[in-house]
Amino acid sequence: MTNPKNDFPSSRLRRKISSDIGKRTYSARSLHGLVVHELGLRIVSGQIAEGEVLPIETQFPAIGNWKGSGLVLLVDDDETVLQLGQEMLSRLGFEVISTTDGSEALEKFTQHGEDLALVLLDLTMPGLSGEEVYAGMQDLDASIPVIMSSGYTEQDVALRLGDRGLRGFLQKPYTLDQLQAQIYALIGA
Repeated sequence: MTNPKNDFPSSRLRRKISSDIGKRTYSARSLHGLVVHELGLRIVSGQIAEGEVLPIETQFPAIGNWKGSGLVLLVDDDETVLQLGQEMLSRLGFEVISTTDGSEALEKFTQHGEDLALVLLDLTMPGLSGEEVYAGMQDLDASIPVIMSSGYTEQDVALRLGDRGLRGFLQKPYTLDQLQAQIYALIGA
């Protein structure tokens, strides 16, 4: 397998994503960002018709020795980000439960709360927003660390959350190393 950065220079990748993935079910911007930021994605096959999912393989870069353990609740409305997040968290030693829905996230948080090591939560989602889900989680059990992920900056997100504070943040797209570092900062020592 080759390095996708060498196979798809940035401008060529943007054109390919724009032409091949214009009718897909997940965000081309997210996929482009993940590829460009070295998550090791490689496009395996070409033509994508409406309603099909782009087949991908993942190759994550080598990580440090630290591995976590326990259960993580992963919440993101983008199926691609959810799939990659599950794989990265598993690679870091975690069991993962996931959902694309804010209401379901609160149900899973309530159901699995005492077993959760942490939550990785998308800020912008349809239905219940990440802000609303975060507020609900804090009301239920503020001791469980929540890492908020967003395309917005950390400062913007902190302002939106107000006095509820922010314990962990990852700006999308994020790498495996960034995810590992953020988790380690919250629960690793």
